[in-house]
Amino acid sequence: MYKIPELLAPAGTLESIRAAINGGADAVYFGGKAFNARRNAGNMDEMEITEAVALCRQYGVKVYVTLNILIKDEEFEDLVHYLNFLAGLGIDGLIVQDPGLIFLLQKYFPKFRLQTSTQGSVYGLEGTLFFEKLGFMRVVLPREMPISEADMIAGQTRVEVKLFCHGALCYAYSGQCLMSSMIGGRSGNRGLCAQPCRKKYQLRDADKHLIKEGYLLSMKDLNIKDRLNEVAQAGIDSLKIEGRMKSPEYVYAVTRAYREALDAVDEKRKTPSITEKELAQVFNRSFTEGRLFSDPQVIGDVVGRNRGTLAGHIIGCESGRLLIEALPDTVFSVGDGLSFGEGSEMGMRIDALFDLKGRPLTAEKPGIKVKVPSRFKVPVDTPVYRNHDARLTRRLKRASRTAEPAGQQPVRFRLRLALGKPTEVTAEAGEQVVTRVSDITPTAAQKLPLTCEMLSGQFERLGDTGYQFGGLDADIEPGIFLSKGELNALRREIVEALDAEQKEEKPVPVVFSLSHELPVKREVQKPLLSLEPVGRADFEALCGLAVDELVLPVQDLSRPQDCERPIACAHECGKRVMLAFPRIMDTAASARLKAHLEDFFGLHHDGILIKNYEVLNLFQNRPVYKEADQPFNLLNALAMKQLKEWQVDGGVLSPELSAAEAAGLAKRSAISCVLPVYGRQEIMVSANCVYNCADKQCEGCQRYQGWAALTDERGASFPLRKDIDNIIHIYNGDVLLLKEELKRQKHIDKWRIYATDEGSEELENVVSYYRNALDKGAFGPMPGRAGVRYTKGNFKRGVE
Repeated sequence: MYKIPELLAPAGTLESIRAAINGGADAVYFGGKAFNARRNAGNMDEMEITEAVALCRQYGVKVYVTLNILIKDEEFEDLVHYLNFLAGLGIDGLIVQDPGLIFLLQKYFPKFRLQTSTQGSVYGLEGTLFFEKLGFMRVVLPREMPISEADMIAGQTRVEVKLFCHGALCYAYSGQCLMSSMIGGRSGNRGLCAQPCRKKYQLRDADKHLIKEGYLLSMKDLNIKDRLNEVAQAGIDSLKIEGRMKSPEYVYAVTRAYREALDAVDEKRKTPSITEKELAQVFNRSFTEGRLFSDPQVIGDVVGRNRGTLAGHIIGCESGRLLIEALPDTVFSVGDGLSFGEGSEMGMRIDALFDLKGRPLTAEKPGIKVKVPSRFKVPVDTPVYRNHDARLTRRLKRASRTAEPAGQQPVRFRLRLALGKPTEVTAEAGEQVVTRVSDITPTAAQKLPLTCEMLSGQFERLGDTGYQFGGLDADIEPGIFLSKGELNALRREIVEALDAEQKEEKPVPVVFSLSHELPVKREVQKPLLSLEPVGRADFEALCGLAVDELVLPVQDLSRPQDCERPIACAHECGKRVMLAFPRIMDTAASARLKAHLEDFFGLHHDGILIKNYEVLNLFQNRPVYKEADQPFNLLNALAMKQLKEWQVDGGVLSPELSAAEAAGLAKRSAISCVLPVYGRQEIMVSANCVYNCADKQCEGCQRYQGWAALTDERGASFPLRKDIDNIIHIYNGDVLLLKEELKRQKHIDKWRIYATDEGSEELENVVSYYRNALDKGAFGPMPGRAGVRYTKGNFKRGVE
């Protein structure tokens, strides 16, 4: 299915909106001052958003607003006010991730067209089908997905699919990163990621031997401009440029480069106005075509910031000045930003330029040797990178503000004219079609009868209406006549009708009450004690522990029979057993599970622990206890209500909740609430191998499986595990341990212990600690081991 996709550009400000329009965007996405995943971007207030929507309408550019963060219960009142405002603007869609927000929108604001955010964590076909069933207009596919899988999904679903095409990549699966949250309380799921993945780390094995060091989690920037023909062949509906925190000049340059590349694919060839080097110059951490096109080099462990482009090299250093020889195509200018060496950790701004004799340069020339003032020395032969090009920025600034717009919205007219009969006029502008029957009636022509050319001559005079003439079809009875004044009146009448159709009546504001929607539930007298191990090893040994429930990880989706003995063993010991399928399930994995679904359903387990929308879609209509795990990011009580609508019976509360927030959520939860009380909290899960071996023999790789550790520049250590599917799991260095504060959690149905790297004796002590608290009301001595620090995580402070 060949299709030229919509080009979707980012915008953090009104200036970026204009830059995107001038760059040739088909659509833009932006957020308001709150409730979006780039809270540190400029963003726009309600007045600016109104102006932005009007501007986009004038040029036929679609508008999608981001509401793609997790919402706290106390924020819903302000959120409803914001949604009432957006409902009156006639925007083209909302981008969302929070299940609670999805519930609110579909029940109270059903006219909004919804798209999933990348934070929503859809991994493959089954997840896409889940949101298709919900009535979403579009699903964004993960940046870890190959184009062949995206092609297949586009061909097997009715919902639109979107891919990222350019910009920053996250090391972790989007929506599944808690690293910034756990380190400093700044949640990526709430739009305040501090980007700890862009820092330096050391990777050490279980014996603390250094394996490698550098920017081990820092991804290169995505750039698939040269692969757009394959994207079109795959039938992708939308291509998304990342960059709401970037400058208007960046937005213009990238949008223009992709517009011209897409036009070339569509055989509308023009000479490119943005060169490859200029595209790299505006921002890059080195480019990759990503996992979308199976590029093995997606991690840029040498540099963690914008390095720009290679511009020359150092040829000398003397008395506060650096001598630089520019590359043949490079012209240095005052105001340029430079960085030195492959790591680009040291840099400066050019405040003055001199020739080799120390005279100020009066003419800028390519490829020459120059002197620049510098407060530090740089070794000879060090490569010089330019990370800010002052001349290019000035050019892009002019173009982003004054370049020829992408064009006003085209309108096509159809007329039916007959002697003595009212004239019928139809106007089509995008998806809007209006028809009017006018009182103006043709008379018999005395001299010049009416023709299509005469009609077109008057109807193309659209002036500043916001429309451009897109053509005219007319059914004209021979020998009739209308004056120019009458034709102009017909044009004005139909354009006004089209405007009225596009300016929909503002909806009646929604009044919402969380307490009315969610009544208080009864207190829980004694929660169950559950334990989830990180793997299957020694599962049967866990059956002897004093817990009420065990979670059994399913590792081979093609062998349900492997679960029979562990389930039987647990049941013999009086334990409930929950099956847990892998956290990450692409289309192939989901297909394996689907092929054996009846067998897994027929096992004598007590429920399914669901970690993604793929498994939810497969088990949604099955009569079995279903529990949504931490990856669903359950931060508000409406999310629990939505899960109930999705036939889910329980949910694990987000580890980003404070104690008070958890208590408030559980008090109004429509389903059972599970609270993590102990264990190493998983803060990243990634398909990008941190070992990043030089030979890239990744297929079927068995190297480095097991435990290792990342150490940051402050000395903090983060345990790391590579599983049998070569997925990387990174854990918080401090172990979660909740105790006395649990007594104030009156509505929690289940406590969960996470077992990772504990020894058998230590794990037994942990279970006894919580068993005593449940059975006797007292915790007793705290379990502990040498060298391990304990934390309440976000339970004490919450997140911003």
